[in-house]
Amino acid sequence: MLVLDANIWISAFDATDRFNEDSVALLHAAAQRGLLLAGPAFVVLESACALRRRVGNSPAAHLAATKIAQHPALQLEAMTGDLLAEAQRLGIDCGLRGADALYAATAARLRCPLLTWDNELIHRAGGISPRDWLAENSHSAAAEQRESPGDALLTRSTEDPKPVLLDMPEIGEGTDFERKDDLPQGHDP
Repeated sequence: MLVLDANIWISAFDATDRFNEDSVALLHAAAQRGLLLAGPAFVVLESACALRRRVGNSPAAHLAATKIAQHPALQLEAMTGDLLAEAQRLGIDCGLRGADALYAATAARLRCPLLTWDNELIHRAGGISPRDWLAENSHSAAAEQRESPGDALLTRSTEDPKPVLLDMPEIGEGTDFERKDDLPQGHDP
């Protein structure tokens, strides 16, 4: 199981994002290995709202929220009092932002790696970049067939053991989901 920060989902949906290719490759590799994915229930809200602000398109953000929430390998951790208390402790002890502390607490609760593009989470909470995770787990990467970045998200159906492709909206030039020029492209608020 892998806990994924919202910035991985956001990058995977945005073909213009500098981390898009690696984010899509990570999701593909996780599906090929049959790994479960996890995040605090907040990940759907955070990802969809960030995409809406980035692209200025509500329908695209709603579609992304639906696809993330219905991802067959994604386990959403409820925002219970225990999770919030652990997030508060980790946030204070590690000097994390509140939302980042939720991802760190989810990873701690599930005893699995936290994958993120956020350097602060990597340095302060033991997160791993998707690029580093892919490099460390590349023993079968050469045998994996990769899709074009942003074209499709490979997932594993719970009913069918074969990988299934879910279409992802392209966000970038030449589509209805163009990036708003006045918003920063980074993932840190």
